[in-house]
Amino acid sequence: MSRVISSVEPKPDSEHTLPMQIVCSREEIRENYSDYITDESRIPGGWADEIVFPYSERQIVRTMQRAFLSETPVTLSAGRTGIVGGAVPTGGILVSFERMDRFLGARWDETTNAWIVRVQPGMSIQQLENILNSKNFDDVTPQEDDDRGEAMRRFIEESDSWFYPPDPTEGTAKLSGTVATNASGARSFKYGQTRDYVYGLRIVLVDGTVLQIRRGDFVSTPEKGFVIQKSDDSIIVPIPVYKEPDVKNVAGYYVNNPMDFIDYFIGSEGTLGVISEIELKLVRKPEFILGGVAFFSAEKGALEFIENIRRIKTNPDRRLDPSVLEYLDDRALNLLRLKRSREGRTSVIPSFPKDATACIYFEQEGKNNDLEFFCLEYANLVSESGGNGDETWGGLDEKERRKMAAFRHAVAEEINTLISERKRGCPEIHKVGTDLVVPDGLENLLQTFHSKLESKNLEYIIFGHIGENHLHVNVLPRDLRELNIAKALTTEFARLAISMGGTVSGEHGIGKMKRSLLLAMFRNDAIAEMKRVKQAFDPKGLLNRGNLWDSSKNSIHK
Repeated sequence: MSRVISSVEPKPDSEHTLPMQIVCSREEIRENYSDYITDESRIPGGWADEIVFPYSERQIVRTMQRAFLSETPVTLSAGRTGIVGGAVPTGGILVSFERMDRFLGARWDETTNAWIVRVQPGMSIQQLENILNSKNFDDVTPQEDDDRGEAMRRFIEESDSWFYPPDPTEGTAKLSGTVATNASGARSFKYGQTRDYVYGLRIVLVDGTVLQIRRGDFVSTPEKGFVIQKSDDSIIVPIPVYKEPDVKNVAGYYVNNPMDFIDYFIGSEGTLGVISEIELKLVRKPEFILGGVAFFSAEKGALEFIENIRRIKTNPDRRLDPSVLEYLDDRALNLLRLKRSREGRTSVIPSFPKDATACIYFEQEGKNNDLEFFCLEYANLVSESGGNGDETWGGLDEKERRKMAAFRHAVAEEINTLISERKRGCPEIHKVGTDLVVPDGLENLLQTFHSKLESKNLEYIIFGHIGENHLHVNVLPRDLRELNIAKALTTEFARLAISMGGTVSGEHGIGKMKRSLLLAMFRNDAIAEMKRVKQAFDPKGLLNRGNLWDSSKNSIHK
C-alpha cells in the first residue's frame, strides 16, 4: 500500500505579521531591484513581472494560489549566492525570502540525542551561527516552540555548545537555498551534506497546498510509492529507480530505496515545492579544533599527504579523522603572492614558503587529552609526504583558524576581482568553472587538466575539497576566443569525470547553466523519470522554470 501524506492547514498570521510587499512594475524592478533578477553566476537576461516579499507561510500560500490559477511562472530567490543561475528569473513572479528570517524554536530529539532547531527559510547560515553563539533568542516565545517552553529554556542555556555543520563558503547563503541545493562545503569530508541535517520541512506546493514532513515519518519503496492527499484531490508521486554515482552528487533529483519523502525536496533546486519552514539537526561542538596549512614543493607531495590520511583513517590505533581537507595549487598560491606583494605590510596574507607549489588546509577535531597526539601525527604525515613540518602553520583558537581559512578563501575573491577587471574590456567575459567529483583516479585527472589547459595556453587555478576528490578547475579567459575554448574543455572534463563514475556537480547544482551536463550524465530514461516526478508535484511547470532542463524544449512542458 502506498504511503499517504495528508495536507495541513497553513499557519495563521499573527497580529504582528507585516503586509507582504509587492513590486509589480518591470521598470521599477530594473531600476531599483536589479540585484534580485540575478545571482552570483552573473548570467544576463533575468527579468520578472513582479517581486513579492512574504513574511509568513500564509502569504506564500496566497502567492502560489494566485500564480497557479493564472498559470504564472514563479522563481524562488533566497540569498542569490548560487553560481549556476538557479535564482535568475525568466519572467513571472519572483518570491524573495529575505524577510522570513526568524528563529522559531528548538526541540530535543531523543532518537539522535541532539537539538533540532526550527527556522524560517530566509535565515542565513551566519545568522544561525550568531544566534547560537550569542544566545540571542529574544523573539522566541514558548508558544512559538509548540508550547515546549521548558525545552526552549534548556536550549538557550546550552546553545553555544552546539553548531550546524554544513558550511558553504558564503555565510550569507540562506538556509532554504542550501536545502534546495543540498549544499555542502569544506566540512562535508567529515559531516556530509545538508541532507544529513534536514529533519523537518514545511512545503507549499505549486497550488498552495501545505505539507508538513519530518524525516522518517513517510518512507516507502518503489513498489509502494507515495500519495499526497489534498482536501479535494490526491497526487501520486513516483519513486525514481535510476542509479546515482557513488560520490558526493547534487546533479538531478535524489533517489534512494527505501525513499524518505522529505528527500524529494532537498537538492531539487526549488522545482518541486516552496520551503516555508525548516528543522535542522545540530551537532555538539568538539573540545578543540586544530587548524593547519601544510605546504609542499610539488603537487605529488600534497596528493601523497591526502592518500596517507585516507590510509590512516582505517587504522583504529591512529584515529585521524579530519573534518576539512582543502587544496590550493601553485597558481592559486601565486595569486596570493601577488596579492601580498600588492598590499604590502597591510596584507592579510601571511608570508609562506617561496618554493611551495601546493598546500593543504586541514582541520582536526577532538578531545583535549588527544591534542598532543594529533599534533605529532600531522607533523609526521607532512614529513612523510615531502613537506616541511617547520613551515607548516597550526593554530587552535578561532582567530588563528579564521586567518588560515581567510588564506584559502582569498583565492576565490582574487579570481572574482581579476574577472571583474577583464569584464571592463570585454563584458561577455566570465570565469568558467567545474564542479566535478570522481571516486578515484584524482592524480590522473589532474594531469589531464594540466595537459589540456596548458596546451591551449589558458590561465587557470585549481582548488577545492580534495578529501572527497572534489576539485574546482577555474579557467580565467582573457578574450572571447579563450572563453569558447574554456567552455569546450570544461565540458570535455565533465564527460571524462562521468566516464570515471563521477558527477558533473558535487555541490553547486545544475541550475540553468549546466543543463547540457545533466543530459550528458544521465540516460534518457533517467531524465524521463525525473520529469515524471516534476510533473507530479508541478503539473503546469511553473516552479523555477529553466532549472535542470530547458522548459521550452526536450521537456514535458512545451
